[in-house]
Amino acid sequence: MKGYSLAMHKTSLRRLALPLALLTTSILPYAIGGDKHAVSPCDKPREVASPPQLSKEEREKARKIRAQGMVNISISEDGDVIDAKVVQASSDEAVDLLLAFARSAKFKPRAGCGITHAAINYTLAHQ
Repeated sequence: MKGYSLAMHKTSLRRLALPLALLTTSILPYAIGGDKHAVSPCDKPREVASPPQLSKEEREKARKIRAQGMVNISISEDGDVIDAKVVQASSDEAVDLLLAFARSAKFKPRAGCGITHAAINYTLAHQ
């Protein structure tokens, strides 16, 4: 009797193997990778069209005080920096330099994406 029930179990397992394998291969990628939607151009980081620059006097001052910090910027669809706020600065003197530097950047236009935001770390001492 034991040999017969074991043979029946093996046959049952063989019958279930293919459907189980198909089910696993069709569901597993979603379970592991989550939602795989197409990446919108609006989801990608903004591309710089014209890098930020400082005047010669501002560059010298930035080197002298070793200006660095983080600036949160808002970028219009046309690629202009429309708002900039210093989040962290190496000194009070560095704040104005960081703001001027951030506002001088120009990004590639991205129609239909609205205003985008970025947080950027700047080290102006090397400009």
